[in-house]
Amino acid sequence: LPPVTLHDLSATIWAEGRGESFCGQIAIGLVARNRLEQDPERWGRSISQVVRKPKQFSVWNTKRRRALLERLNDSDPAFPTARLAAALVLSGYPDFTGGAVYFHSGRSRSQHGFRLGNHHFRAEGR
Repeated sequence: LPPVTLHDLSATIWAEGRGESFCGQIAIGLVARNRLEQDPERWGRSISQVVRKPKQFSVWNTKRRRALLERLNDSDPAFPTARLAAALVLSGYPDFTGGAVYFHSGRSRSQHGFRLGNHHFRAEGR
């Protein structure tokens, strides 16, 4: 596993879910893995391509944010937990999201998917 893959997924989980439960952080990582596994032509052929794809994981959308995420390390107390969540996802942690490829924060009117912490998760077409 290339170190950049672990770092990029860890940084994504940190940025999108550092206030969430550990289970919620794993779910964010599973969304990235599900995208890779379900449709690499659409989402990207590696985890790094998936999370850095423009306008997908918003935390990577600006140069300033990308620079922050690329420098992220264990000096931030929440990063080791995000890295552990990423490592579990990358090592094959079972998908409990039902194949979710989308998540967003805030309320959802959708009857599909599920809520975990502050995020709503759903699979393609639901």
